[in-house]
Amino acid sequence: SAQVDQIPGIVAAGTDSLVQAGWRSALRLWSESWGPLGDSAKANRLGRAFDHLSEAAGDVNGFDLLHVQQVSPNLVYVYYLWRYNYQPVFARIDAYRPREDWLIVGISFDTEASKILPSSFLEDLH
Repeated sequence: SAQVDQIPGIVAAGTDSLVQAGWRSALRLWSESWGPLGDSAKANRLGRAFDHLSEAAGDVNGFDLLHVQQVSPNLVYVYYLWRYNYQPVFARIDAYRPREDWLIVGISFDTEASKILPSSFLEDLH
């Protein structure tokens, strides 16, 4: 579909990795570009959040692409439903292209849809 074509490769690769190899593998891929300083603190914080999520929700079995928001040609928000064993998890991956390559600049997820999904998207569901 058109939406899938808009997803930067690093977003798709990390999401596949999350399902096939677990969150550590996905996070390693997504955080590669974070540079020496921002790297450890941000990755550690996300690692703890993923750890907590795994304890509460189990393993991730797959994902559904919900929405791709192209903010500009060089900034894209990709929204997913991650299908964990015990509950759905909503996720947003922010990808940014300062030059040729896409970087991941934000990863957020929550079990509450309203905390992650754009309100316009949720309104369209009614």
